Amino acid sequence: MESPSVAQFKKPERNMESPSVALTRKRERRKKSVIPFLKKPRKPAGMPEEQFEEIVNTFYLIDSNEDGRLSKKELNDAAFLIGLNPTTKELDAWWKEADINGDGFISLDEYAKVMTSNFVSIDIERERMKAAFNLLDRNNDGRISLSEFRVVMMYNNNEMTEEKVEELFKEVDSSGKGYLDYEDFINSHICSVVFQ
Repeated sequence: MESPSVAQFKKPERNMESPSVALTRKRERRKKSVIPFLKKPRKPAGMPEEQFEEIVNTFYLIDSNEDGRLSKKELNDAAFLIGLNPTTKELDAWWKEADINGDGFISLDEYAKVMTSNFVSIDIERERMKAAFNLLDRNNDGRISLSEFRVVMMYNNNEMTEEKVEELFKEVDSSGKGYLDYEDFINSHICSVVFQ
């Protein structure tokens, strides 16, 4: 009887993958197993398709482990990435509002419902910003001049000097146009200064 050779008892060589490649493969398998069960929520009546798609896309961006649902950690991480640092109490309040079925996760459907209501409030806030801009734009030319800005900033504000007003104006008018347009107005902290 022949003795078996050493080669017969060797373990077959495994294709050694880097940890990142292995993680990617694992995520792909998980995604394939979960995706058939995910149904895209219905777009609310009156909401533009692009806004609804944005809501759905942000859900998938926040879902870092790609399991089709959001955990508290994923929600907290997403808040941190956009510059928020919510307290535990704030995070719990968000969670209570969003986790409608109480299963400890936020589904795409739950996320879409919460964000839909937030889009409505964002639109209302945009309208308020336009109204505030138009109030400051006394001659209705679509621009806030330094003199228009000065009137508003110094009205009933003894702490605001002309130098501070000019400094603030130049800070907001970063491109040096000599006026503030609507984009300058909404993309700066000026609204919090004006309406404090």
